[in-house]
Amino acid sequence: MKRAIATAGVAALTLGLTACGGSDDKSSSGSGDKIKIGIKYDQPGLGLKARSDYKGLDVDVAKYVAKEMGYGEDKIDFVESPSKQREKMLEAGTVKMIFATYSITDKRKQQVSFGGPYFVAGQSVLTKADSDIKSVKDLAGKKVCSVTGSTSVDNLKKQQPNLVPQQYDKYSECADALASGAIDAMTTDNTILAG
Repeated sequence: MKRAIATAGVAALTLGLTACGGSDDKSSSGSGDKIKIGIKYDQPGLGLKARSDYKGLDVDVAKYVAKEMGYGEDKIDFVESPSKQREKMLEAGTVKMIFATYSITDKRKQQVSFGGPYFVAGQSVLTKADSDIKSVKDLAGKKVCSVTGSTSVDNLKKQQPNLVPQQYDKYSECADALASGAIDAMTTDNTILAG
């Protein structure tokens, strides 16, 4: 069944796909000669787990960086890194690095070290094709989803303070809520929405 969803091209801010690591380098976050790297599991084209295979730009960049550090692909353990848990995972040493859509902000720079950006994306809004939402002003009173730990809804609230924020743990949950009509729109990097 095909979902009738189209983008309403609402650019808000430039966001980057980045690699980040903890501010200290005490833990290898690996088991023996392996390295644990955080990625998203539900972002087609960027970071996607398909059965036991990992695909996407973030995965490819992670493999390249790991190789440069001396870790072959067979030495990488990919770990799901939801937006709301990224800083905690790095701080706890659950992962050595995270390759994922991650806005570089001054606040986040105080918590983690960034390497990048290696890809710059814009923020957009995704709606159903038959939606009456055509611009940010049309989001007044509308339920707009992004994931917990993302800055996307906060960015839109600066332009449309009357939107109704909705948060889910994963972007795929936002997409399902949009398809079912539980929310009116979702917002994040345009590269995630394209997937």
